[in-house]
Amino acid sequence: PLFPRLAAIADRVLIDSMTFPEPIVDLERLARLVADGGRWSGVGDFTWGRLTPWRQWTARLFDMSDTRSALHRLDRVELVYGAGGTPVEALLYMGWLMNRLKWEPTALFGDLGAWTARLRHGSRRIEVDIRPSDACADVKGELARVRLSVTRGETGYFDIEWCEDRTLIRTEYRLGDAPPVEHVSRMGNRSPGHLLAEELRLIPRDSL
Repeated sequence: PLFPRLAAIADRVLIDSMTFPEPIVDLERLARLVADGGRWSGVGDFTWGRLTPWRQWTARLFDMSDTRSALHRLDRVELVYGAGGTPVEALLYMGWLMNRLKWEPTALFGDLGAWTARLRHGSRRIEVDIRPSDACADVKGELARVRLSVTRGETGYFDIEWCEDRTLIRTEYRLGDAPPVEHVSRMGNRSPGHLLAEELRLIPRDSL
């Protein structure tokens, strides 16, 4: 086929996994290609680039002395994405959490865009729910809301979500009986041109 021959001589291969018709199957196929090395080790994904702010805000929520210990007690994750698209962003975000927190998968099931994953870390069990929302259909397929929860012991939650105008992101967290802490940030440039420029500036492996 023509594409593998072109990829073999390219300095960098850029894709947009949001267009994958079968997210689970296609992401697994891409992972195998990247694992094979060669030119595919430098593959860039615009969908992964769109997730960069979400990963940064997640890291910031737990980069405080009063929240850091909760990171290793999380046992429930809820991911909401815009209806009308595929859950690739939500799946990639879940995969990033699994990688960074050393969560191991035990089961993944679902259909029609709604998925449930069961994970574990030692004796701790973690459940991840992924579902579409019609209220976010204007950003179809894009991650629209994240809730990370601790439901055992001292309970708490950590929220990241779009504001209604889609130019601002709101974060909120609460631990135990303490009052909630809220922060609103402006979303950076999300245009295709900006994403392309960012991808071309990246080194072959984005380690964040």
